[in-house]
Amino acid sequence: MPTMTLSREHLRDYLLHAEERAVYRVYPRHMAAELRAGYRSLLRLLVEATLEGEALLHWQLRCPICGATGDYASSLQEAHHETTCATCAATIVPHVDDEIFVTFSVHPALRRLGPHADDPDFQQSMAERFRPTTGHELLTIQTFRDWAQNQPLPTQESLEVRHVALWFSDLSGSTALYARRGDPRAFQLVRQHFDYLFEAVDAAGGVIVKTLGDSVMAAFSSSQDALRGALNSHLALADFNRSHALTGDDRMILKIGMHSGPSILVTLNERLDYFGQTVNLAARIAGLARAGDIALSQAVYDEPGTAELLRKYPVEAIRTPVKGLDEPVVINRFRVVGE
Repeated sequence: MPTMTLSREHLRDYLLHAEERAVYRVYPRHMAAELRAGYRSLLRLLVEATLEGEALLHWQLRCPICGATGDYASSLQEAHHETTCATCAATIVPHVDDEIFVTFSVHPALRRLGPHADDPDFQQSMAERFRPTTGHELLTIQTFRDWAQNQPLPTQESLEVRHVALWFSDLSGSTALYARRGDPRAFQLVRQHFDYLFEAVDAAGGVIVKTLGDSVMAAFSSSQDALRGALNSHLALADFNRSHALTGDDRMILKIGMHSGPSILVTLNERLDYFGQTVNLAARIAGLARAGDIALSQAVYDEPGTAELLRKYPVEAIRTPVKGLDEPVVINRFRVVGE
């Protein structure tokens, strides 16, 4: 069924007039189905409605021991690495992409609900029919991540992620570009290229974690989304070169390195960031990519769906030592854009 373009007005109308049970605890995939809207577009609008005081965000926890669902935290500022299930009293370390999920509700300032809106059976049926939105999915919405700077994790706290796909991009030849074009013009081009990458990453279901000079660190819930984002980023930058009449040595060409695996979320430099071996290896792999390349770890290459996305690209597997690791690793490298 085709999706419709959803606006804040559509969302507000739903919050005002939908069945009370459906807006007491909003499961975004249920609302997306009801409104025939794109899931990520709806999730972004729910975040915006929360920031505008029309919706409330709820962090919830599903206990991996007893299966009970309860409140986890009112905000990231109250999130903790370890918590206790209110039902079975088990001490658990939840994962932000599994046991921690989020729902929304209409803000009382917009609409007051009656006592029958809280229907546990209805909520359970929604959770069974529509996969809940994990906390990590919320963290791949750029609007929320930017706002979360105001809600840092508590000092010394972290959240565990079972699986995140990360890539680092770098601009090939940017130093020479500064020399040829001069600092002001080159800096303007570099800044503009970020806009193309932000759009490509968001369209693929990811988020820009940070920029590092001419480089970008992007995060995705799935490796397939990460790979689509990387492919689209290369193609977007080719469009950038054409639209800015950049030819020859003036062209801006990416190199991207990608890895996936477990990680932890922390607050660094007032931003939510990832930390651990998965991050380190993704950065090292980026250093092994050539201009116009995407380089994948074996973990990403072996995941279901990768082969289909790469069917038209000749892939070169190389075994190479990586700084910080005792054993060499296999990198799968392929060219997307010619030098």
